[in-house]
Amino acid sequence: MAHVSVCHLGGGRTQPRLPVLHRHPLGAGTAELKAANDRILGASKLVTQENGLELWDTPKGQFWIPKGNRYVLPSTCGNGIAHLWNAPHFVREGDIVLDCGASDGDFSREALRAGAKLVVSIEVSPAAVACLRRNLAQPIAEHRSIVYPKACGTQRGRCG
Repeated sequence: MAHVSVCHLGGGRTQPRLPVLHRHPLGAGTAELKAANDRILGASKLVTQENGLELWDTPKGQFWIPKGNRYVLPSTCGNGIAHLWNAPHFVREGDIVLDCGASDGDFSREALRAGAKLVVSIEVSPAAVACLRRNLAQPIAEHRSIVYPKACGTQRGRCG
């Protein structure tokens, strides 16, 4: 039987019923973190733009992100706080992972690299969902990844 991990909760106030192995840190604000972020931004290059999305070549490979949102690249690439939330620390071979608030899919990709059997990426933002579908195109085709374009939380209703 597969182990189910909730490995990424994007900074919300949810109280999931499944075991939470990780909550995304909300930034440290240290000079060391800023320096790491600056190094990653300096090493990342814009490849192309398409339909309000940008494809970036980063130290961790290529990522689609919403246009004008390049400041997510340091967290996408593991900016020195990666040891706090990096998938290999939480995901075991064969796990089923729920990435709640998946954003552009950085954690989803790391979970797949760490050996997850299946990653379900849950994201409500249409731009982020478009990025997820591009960033996870191969694992989606291999039936190792599902993009679920919805919000998740403790109450029924609408976001916004």
